[in-house]
Amino acid sequence: MSSSANSPNYSIHSIPAAYLLAFPPYLYQFYKGIMLSNYSTTNIVPRTNMDILKTKVSPSHYDKLLRARGCHLNALEGFPLFATAMVCASPYNYALCSVSQSHRLISFTHAC
Repeated sequence: MSSSANSPNYSIHSIPAAYLLAFPPYLYQFYKGIMLSNYSTTNIVPRTNMDILKTKVSPSHYDKLLRARGCHLNALEGFPLFATAMVCASPYNYALCSVSQSHRLISFTHAC
């Protein structure tokens, strides 16, 4: 018997987890930028924050903040593809779970 037949399907549960993992880099970039600039940045016009920070923080801190911003944007840009892949692949995992050893079938509604 295959070990994948009894393993749970976490593909749908990984979608909100992937979405939530996109935000810690943004929170790091935003709060660290505010602290390093002595509260001169604001969330009212967030797209101008990096321009303000370039003159207020050291180049090494600015590079870290740029990498955090890039990480956040990459995660958000890749999220739709990841979510689509998880939704499309989920029925195939259930189909693998539905075939039993030799003589009985587990219905699609049964959680694997």
